[in-house]
Amino acid sequence: MNLHLSYDEKFLDPFIDYAERFTSSHNKYIVICTNGELKHVQSGIVIKSDEDINSLEKIVSELDDIKRIYFHALPKLFAELVNGGKINSIKKYLLFYGGEVFGLNRFENEFYLNKTLHINRKFSHSKIELSLNPIQLRRNILNHKHYSSLKFNKDREVESALKKIDFIAHYIQEDVDEYVKKINPNIKQINWNYFGQDQSKVSQIEGKNKNAKTILMGNSASPFNNHIDGIDYLHSLDLKLKIIAPLSYGGNPKYINYVENYGNQKFGDGFQALTKFLKPEKYYSLMRDVKAAVFFNVRSQAAGNILWLLSNKIPVFMLEESSLFKFLKSNDIHVYSIKKHLNLFLGQEDKLKDQAKYNIEAINKVFGEKAMKEKYKSLLE
Repeated sequence: MNLHLSYDEKFLDPFIDYAERFTSSHNKYIVICTNGELKHVQSGIVIKSDEDINSLEKIVSELDDIKRIYFHALPKLFAELVNGGKINSIKKYLLFYGGEVFGLNRFENEFYLNKTLHINRKFSHSKIELSLNPIQLRRNILNHKHYSSLKFNKDREVESALKKIDFIAHYIQEDVDEYVKKINPNIKQINWNYFGQDQSKVSQIEGKNKNAKTILMGNSASPFNNHIDGIDYLHSLDLKLKIIAPLSYGGNPKYINYVENYGNQKFGDGFQALTKFLKPEKYYSLMRDVKAAVFFNVRSQAAGNILWLLSNKIPVFMLEESSLFKFLKSNDIHVYSIKKHLNLFLGQEDKLKDQAKYNIEAINKVFGEKAMKEKYKSLLE
């Protein structure tokens, strides 16, 4: 039996759908939730667990014949389970989210551009905030020590667990070689990813505006989107377009507020921060007016969003140093360099739009149903 451990994430329902349809494996799913309530996972076959190690270990101990455990990301709770020694004899698989590795202190700063790095340090307590008020300065120093200790202990727990993981399920070789294997050189890679073309809901954008005047920037409030540097770069182009930035999840509230204020300062009413969760129909309605999407991520991130945009023939612009950018280009999926092509696109859209029609076919080869079926079989059987 395969046991899956996940938090209450939006990725789990599509995973369960694929796992149950594409494989003959026997799977059980434990989902960590708050107060016994699930916000994102809708599947009726999951087992709910509280967010503490004793509750999780009790549920796992009551399950028979566990051959493999699949960790959907590696937060501290799951790392504690791995390090506790009670599942040593079971094969362990990590389904790579990214944050559990890219967010470690030893790597984290590699993925921030200069201005975002400065702001993120300020709001994540990784840098002491100076103050002329001695009482406030002392409080800032204590906060810095407290959060630094928490981060150090979490990183140590996660790195220790990562060394005990047998398989990493991820589709970008560069990410595994450059980061994961620096912690666990013996880990084996399985080519796999969460998202598939049929899950990108190609038909969701109907009645797309041919005179769209909006640019979508990023996919979440995570500082890995490098919002501040992105806003500055777009502002330098003297755009006559509106900027939409999804900021409804994944970030520190102080950081979100700073990004929203900074965008308003630079673009005025031309900057719209999406700070509240939108129902799908409202979000897709906004997407009708999106002319292009830009992602200032250095780390691989937002692949599902990017595939959905490309499948809806919305051009996507990325940083060339992104491993995801290089992966997509190597598979003949047309994404474009922000620095080389964004100005060109704004002046000569038709030249790049002509290439968009080839993307659906190219995406299907890598992320279509046939490809996904093979990936899930190799992962779970």
